Amino acid sequence: MKDFILSVCFCSFSIIGGIIGAGFITGAEIVRFFPLYTVFPCCFLLFVVLFLFLFGIMSAGANYGEKQSNLRVLGAFYKIYEPFVLTVSFISVVSMCAGIDNLVATVSGVSEKIPSASLPLIVASYFVCKKGVNGIGVFNLVLVPVMILFILPLGAGLDMCETGNYPVSLRKIAEIIIYAGMNCFTSAPLLFEQGEKYGLKAVFAGALFASLIVSVCVGVVVVRIAVTGSGGAMPIMSSLLQNRTYYSLFAFITALGIVTTLVCAHFALVSFASKYPVKRMLNGVFIVLAIAVSRLGFESIINFVYPLVGVFGAAYCISIAVFSFRNIFFQKAGKRKSLLSFGVDFPFRKRNERVHTRGENAKNESGGVNEVESENLPSVNDEIADARFGNKVFSHNRADPT
Repeated sequence: MKDFILSVCFCSFSIIGGIIGAGFITGAEIVRFFPLYTVFPCCFLLFVVLFLFLFGIMSAGANYGEKQSNLRVLGAFYKIYEPFVLTVSFISVVSMCAGIDNLVATVSGVSEKIPSASLPLIVASYFVCKKGVNGIGVFNLVLVPVMILFILPLGAGLDMCETGNYPVSLRKIAEIIIYAGMNCFTSAPLLFEQGEKYGLKAVFAGALFASLIVSVCVGVVVVRIAVTGSGGAMPIMSSLLQNRTYYSLFAFITALGIVTTLVCAHFALVSFASKYPVKRMLNGVFIVLAIAVSRLGFESIINFVYPLVGVFGAAYCISIAVFSFRNIFFQKAGKRKSLLSFGVDFPFRKRNERVHTRGENAKNESGGVNEVESENLPSVNDEIADARFGNKVFSHNRADPT
């Protein structure tokens, strides 16, 4: 039970850490994708879509792994998946490096052209990612609760009803789906790995908890911006001008958001480099390139890349989710794990696996294993012979079909 709870915590907080970045905490990202009215329905839509996308990717990882899942979903287009996801991850790392240097420049006056914060940060991120999903899980388990405890009180004393309830346009609904797709696709390599590592039960609970927390935090940020009438490039920061305690904490919490997002995005690059003997050199090249490209500035990178990633990411996540849930609810292969059964094996289910017998009343009297192909065995009730209960018997008791 302890291991299960830890797996859920590692999984969920890693997801939250990847989504709640600088754009989220400042409110700039939220204003771009969410309407400042009809808060509850929009947040509920985000919760549903985010859960479907997250669990869809992680359950595919649990059942098939990243490569097989993408081969089955993308087919011939699989060859462009890895280069594209690596490019997106690299750009996300670059934008976070630019963001942290911009933040340091704002607070201390140091030129953002100098990688005073980004260089040590990306090197530290590399060592965290080397530890795998558990290392990233521990890292986020420490930092993410601090960010959540900063965001949730922002809604204290504010009335959600003050934002108004107006019809939400189809465009805004599409933008919410794109927002969820953008975040899930950016973290896809990590999500697949979590599915393989933690299994269906843990990732189901982790996706549910993470979707709930992210949706609530989005609602709090939207209400804060709408009720206080804040604007500008950082609306949350503008809304805190009257609260000096929160205002002084803002830069620190924003830095935490940048750090957690960078680590989740950096994982894809480190994982890719680990496949090659020259992995250290590749990781060094990624770090140098990220620092160099990040000198272009935070805003120019985000404005160009986010819309493209969002549209592609939403389409990809919908495809993966359909694939995963179809296999969960309408599975035929006995080797696939089922969320509905949680490991309970139903009798006389169609299957294509090899059949083993212990040798009782068979040709091999030594109790060894006779392996024969399932299609060569006589059937019971028009199914492959695979007896479970006493009232179901084979049409004969010979292991050899001849």
